[in-house]
Amino acid sequence: MDWNKYSVCEIIVIVIVALGIIFGLDCLFFWCGMLLWNAIMPEIFGLGTITFWQAFGIKLLATLLFTPVFTTRINKIKN
Repeated sequence: MDWNKYSVCEIIVIVIVALGIIFGLDCLFFWCGMLLWNAIMPEIFGLGTITFWQAFGIKLLATLLFTPVFTTRINKIKN
């Protein structure tokens, strides 16, 4: 993409729209996770239902716990 043909205002609008789309998709992901949890977990394990923000926290915690930190270093070693 040739960024020189865009003005600063257009680039700012593109960035804001992209961030809005990413935020919207994340919210959809959290909402789906919340629905799945509330449909499955109380029946199987007797756990309570969760809210949207609790689903957000669970996803954030899972990302922090299970995302590899040294991904680029491992890929360099393999190659």
